[in-house]
This record gives sequence, C-alpha cells and structure tokens, in this order.
Amino acid sequence: MDRHLELQERKKKLEQEKKEREDQVFNHSQKYDQRTAMGKPHYTIPQPFILSEAKEVMSRATKEALDKQKAEYKFHPETLEA
Repeated sequence: MDRHLELQERKKKLEQEKKEREDQVFNHSQKYDQRTAMGKPHYTIPQPFILSEAKEVMSRATKEALDKQKAEYKFHPETLEA
C-alpha cells in the first residue's frame, strides 16, 4: 500500500514539473504582450498598397534597349494609338 501511495505522489510531482516546464517554455503563465522592448509589435502590420499605380520610371539603359528593339522591327502597323 505504501508503494502505491509513493507512486501516486511521484506521478503528481512529475506532472507538476512538466506543467512548470511547459509554462516556462510556452509562457502560459505570462500575459501576452504585443510590444517588444523596443516598442514595436511582435507581428507585421499590413500597409495598404495599390498594384495598378506603378511608377513608370525606366533607366536610360532600359529605354535605349527598348528603342533599339523597336528599331529592329520589320513590321510597323498603322494604328490610331500613339
């Protein structure tokens, strides 16, 4: 009978130690803080953006390459577009 009580006591002690380790590792006992020491959040804050408003800034080398490629075209259709 003493052995049975001893084993139950040991089982409770092991469960308590396991719970303490889990609390320490996973911070269950601590309240979740959204800010770090530097005052920034732990997560990414999404910023609004618009994909259709891309700036049309090309480098000079890119413009020259496109102009050279267009000059090599053999077919020049007449369209209403500029």
